[in-house]
Amino acid sequence: MIKKRGSAVEPEELRRKLKLGGPHSCTVFLTRVAGAPTMLLGHPAADAT
Repeated sequence: MIKKRGSAVEPEELRRKLKLGGPHSCTVFLTRVAGAPTMLLGHPAADAT
């Protein structure tokens, strides 16, 4: 999954360029930090209980 806020990159364009596939997944967050384009990768947190 690709989510964006304040980024000029279009998720569909990035998805095509990355040629994603395989058994693993994560969420890609496209944003800006201190004015610079930034990509963050997120994985579900493990259940702590």
